[in-house]
Amino acid sequence: MITLLKNIQNSEFVKNVFPLFLGSSAGQIILVLLTPIITRIYSPESYGALVLYLAVLSMLSIVANARYELAIMLPKDIGDAKSLLFLSVSISLMLSMIIGVILFAMFSFFFSDAELIFLYFLVPGMFLTGLFQVLTVWNNRLSKFRTIANANIVQTGTTATAQILLGTFKAQSFSLILGSLMGLLAGVLTYTKGNIFRMG
Repeated sequence: MITLLKNIQNSEFVKNVFPLFLGSSAGQIILVLLTPIITRIYSPESYGALVLYLAVLSMLSIVANARYELAIMLPKDIGDAKSLLFLSVSISLMLSMIIGVILFAMFSFFFSDAELIFLYFLVPGMFLTGLFQVLTVWNNRLSKFRTIANANIVQTGTTATAQILLGTFKAQSFSLILGSLMGLLAGVLTYTKGNIFRMG
């Protein structure tokens, strides 16, 4: 029995999976603990704007990197993997700019509903989401599972905390979305900290 426990403890699978499980669980716990506070601050209308924003963003995030981030795990050569990484980031930036142009044209020529102006946040939201996805796969390739766990915790914690702090301002529809963007940015910075020029 003791030998079995030692084998489990020294297992590479356990060492890799446990940080991911811990990071995901910690992020969910933070969200559950802070959600009652957030729901008391914001109105149903504010949540409606956030739900619409996240619904559109979730659809756009499917093609944020043209799915090239999935290929980062495949090449044996680290140089080829880096090329796919930078290609994915470039595509994400390009598509985000295209979305920005489309939104500008829609608001300029087709409709001018001020209540939908928050959709402009889709531009940075799509880019940060694509970047977060790419860096998650990259760190997975490098077996940096603790970094992935930390990024998930930082993202969730920053999102909830920022939404609470920003909730004190009047532009509540924007505050929930801004908090979400700040969480993504914090997660990306967690990934890139100390590895901006030295990746791999």
